[in-house]
Amino acid sequence: MPQLDKVTFLSQFVWLCFFFFSFYLTLVKHFLPKMSRLLKLRQRKMNASQEGSLLTVQETNTLHQTSDNLILNGIKVSRSYFSTAYQSTSDWVSSVVETTNQTAFKPLNEAYIASLRKSQDDHGFLWLDLNTLLAPGSRTYLQNGVPPLSGLKQEALFTSLMIKGLQKSKLSSKGTSLKSPTRSTKKKA
Repeated sequence: MPQLDKVTFLSQFVWLCFFFFSFYLTLVKHFLPKMSRLLKLRQRKMNASQEGSLLTVQETNTLHQTSDNLILNGIKVSRSYFSTAYQSTSDWVSSVVETTNQTAFKPLNEAYIASLRKSQDDHGFLWLDLNTLLAPGSRTYLQNGVPPLSGLKQEALFTSLMIKGLQKSKLSSKGTSLKSPTRSTKKKA
């Protein structure tokens, strides 16, 4: 093998050592100091940025807390102002309404209550009239406990109830009695 030849081995070894040491010295003297300087600078920047980021995070946290506290305090204060304003306004409105009802609207309120009583009375009379005029088998009969009838019995009962209702209404309006019509069994000659 020519690489391990004793004659050429020493010269190859010398040249290898020469190039290796020259490369090593160049790296140690020129490139490694530059690289170490860059690495140290990078480390310092990273440490500063980590400290700065921690400071920034702490600062943003305190800023958020103070802003949240300010907002909550502002909401509490505005809420109390609104509640006091609402209470004073509602007290004022109720007092104004009460005095207005007692002074200016008293005759109107009395007239309104009288008209309500009159319409309620009219409604009651109308209900009685409707109960009188309802056909047999309606809910009036069920309320009175009379079962619905069919045929002639139903017509006879309806007619008798109608006549009684008309008699009552005539009695209450005129004070005279009305006799129910009867069929005469006598024939005229």
